[in-house]
Amino acid sequence: MGRGLEISVRTAKLPLACTSPFAGDVTLHLSLPLRERMFKARCRAVSFGERGWCLDFLEVAPEDLQLLGHTLLVEFGPAALPNLERRPAQDVVLGQGE
Repeated sequence: MGRGLEISVRTAKLPLACTSPFAGDVTLHLSLPLRERMFKARCRAVSFGERGWCLDFLEVAPEDLQLLGHTLLVEFGPAALPNLERRPAQDVVLGQGE
């Protein structure tokens, strides 16, 4: 999906050579099939040096997340599903609302 863009239901990895830090959160806009408007996610950007940026999704509308998951499954099958054994600890903790 896109030129060098790697995306899952949690993150997007962008192969951008930009070395300047982002000032705060960033917003990812992405065109998905079967969608009139663009997918939108508020993200935290983490630099991987020369390899690019990882955008951790902080806020995504439920309908956008559902369409992204559906699109990934249709295009790439079960391999698109995140590996639950490797989930970050903060995602696994239940009952500790913000």
